[in-house]
Amino acid sequence: MTLGKYFSPLGEITIAVKDGCVAGLWFEGQKYYGSEIKADASYGEHPLIDKAKDLLKVFFSGKEPTFCLPLATPKTANIARVRKAMLSVPYGTTISYSELAEKAGLGSAVRAVAGIVARNPFIIIVPCHRIISKNGNLTGYAAGLERKEKLLEIERQSS
Repeated sequence: MTLGKYFSPLGEITIAVKDGCVAGLWFEGQKYYGSEIKADASYGEHPLIDKAKDLLKVFFSGKEPTFCLPLATPKTANIARVRKAMLSVPYGTTISYSELAEKAGLGSAVRAVAGIVARNPFIIIVPCHRIISKNGNLTGYAAGLERKEKLLEIERQSS
């Protein structure tokens, strides 16, 4: 596993790459930070780290990234369903956890879906920051509500 760093306006982001896929992106110090980082990981160069940095540069410049990165395979079918549903939330918009659960085909499992969202190892790339409470409040973001608000603000200003 190869690691890289990106210095964003909202703090340092660690990028992990393994087996030709991005294994994770985390803000330094966020909850569940580095949950996918293996003991043998080391900092180095990798083309996918460079592509992840390019995607983050585009995002933080206030534009919607127009390219995707290969992401590590989800560990369970439910994680895959929730990830796919999060990826379908359009740039600059938000949906509630219950709406996300419906999109993922897990309508009655809102708490389980919220738990999957909270442990999303792909900060920004899989847009968990676009998921909000049913009443419209910002809730539950592993990297902190202040960052969630700033990420949504970046998207609102450019859409």
